[in-house]
Amino acid sequence: LGLETFGGDLEIVRRCPADSVWTVVDGEGNTQWIVPGFHFVNRVCYLVTEKPHRFIPVEFRVQTYTRSLTPIGLRRQTHQIEHLLAEYESRAA
Repeated sequence: LGLETFGGDLEIVRRCPADSVWTVVDGEGNTQWIVPGFHFVNRVCYLVTEKPHRFIPVEFRVQTYTRSLTPIGLRRQTHQIEHLLAEYESRAA
């Protein structure tokens, strides 16, 4: 889910598990990034996921053009997150 940074949406985000919240933030130039956690500075919106991110150190740059990820690109991004989560869980055990 993509949620606004104010009002009722913000209240929903605050009630969600912290490790299921991602923040879209403005970067330098015209870039935006998706980062794990609840952030205030330069925030654009919040994303809530079913699968927790466990605060793994990962960031995704949002492309400035308006095309969607290809199916292959989406699989690559998903694989990267799954790999980092597995690595994190093996270190935590």
